[in-house]
Amino acid sequence: MRNSIRAGLDISMANKSKEEAVQAIAEAVEEIGDPLREYICYKENFNEFLNVLVGKSDSSNGSISDGSKDNVSFDVLIDSGHVIPISDNNKEQISNNLVEALKDYGAIIIRIIDGKISNDTIVSFSKQLHSYTSLTKNKVHLAVLMGDDATEEAYKQAIKSEKKGKIDFLVVVEKPPSSLLIS
Repeated sequence: MRNSIRAGLDISMANKSKEEAVQAIAEAVEEIGDPLREYICYKENFNEFLNVLVGKSDSSNGSISDGSKDNVSFDVLIDSGHVIPISDNNKEQISNNLVEALKDYGAIIIRIIDGKISNDTIVSFSKQLHSYTSLTKNKVHLAVLMGDDATEEAYKQAIKSEKKGKIDFLVVVEKPPSSLLIS
């Protein structure tokens, strides 16, 4: 499963953009692919899944905490609670189908970083995922950490992190900048 998701995301994405990541998930994850693609096509944008804050923001300085207190922020969060209901009577089933698929499958969370994914990066992301599950009581079926490259220790830590909590799969995806691919 891990390798097929990694390959699917790699093939479906030209760049490390949040929008491409959502579309790649729709192509790579069979269990939610059809309802997510239908939802995306109908909505034309899916900003409800991008730059999502879960919890309460730190109003004292206007910044978002690192997830260790009352909130956590994700580049992409696709879960049943963030699907916006479609009010068109002929199309309301589109959002309902996606909500049901996500309730069965679990949340999908993506963090995109510039640079190398290290052991520390995995540990930090795992803490954010734990905060999400604590705040929402939702399980995370798929967590993706995408960077330019990754250390061998990061891959090992990702597997350890899966075993510690409510995370079914933590996948590391190496996606170097496009300019490095041209020779």
